[in-house]
Amino acid sequence: PDRTLRLAAQVAFEADRIGIKTALIGAAALAVHGYSRGTEDIDLATYVLPKTGLAALAQSLKELGLQTE
Repeated sequence: PDRTLRLAAQVAFEADRIGIKTALIGAAALAVHGYSRGTEDIDLATYVLPKTGLAALAQSLKELGLQTE
């Protein structure tokens, strides 16, 4: 879980650095508000143009040594 949280924070930071805002959603967001539900992942939502914003984020993450699909 700690590794997952660190990775999500890194992705959110990189997204913000290039101008893409993210929001925590899913079970982790529920936990912030006192509703616990088991999960093994972190969900981030954003509104971004796929061909420009997502491409820029993917490139930024690859430069950090992360794999994207």
